[in-house]
Amino acid sequence: MAQNDRRFDYDPMIYDVMRESATRLGGEFIDLANHAGTEAEREAFIVADRGLMNEARQVDAHDVEAVKAMTDEFGERLRMIEDAEKQDERKAA
Repeated sequence: MAQNDRRFDYDPMIYDVMRESATRLGGEFIDLANHAGTEAEREAFIVADRGLMNEARQVDAHDVEAVKAMTDEFGERLRMIEDAEKQDERKAA
């Protein structure tokens, strides 16, 4: 069976959730790039965004465990950024 002929044995919306998680995380990277203190920081966030999209493309959409694992990883990265932002807000207050 060719790759394109493979059937989903799970709800393929799970893959869409993973891609949306990547999009949300990528948006955070771009926001961080736009507010970076130096050009080097800005470039690092842009590179992180590009790498993120590549990571998402590498996940086999038919492998539910890989999709779930990557969704969890993207979510954890997003939580880390959000937690750091909250800490920065508390320090500024």
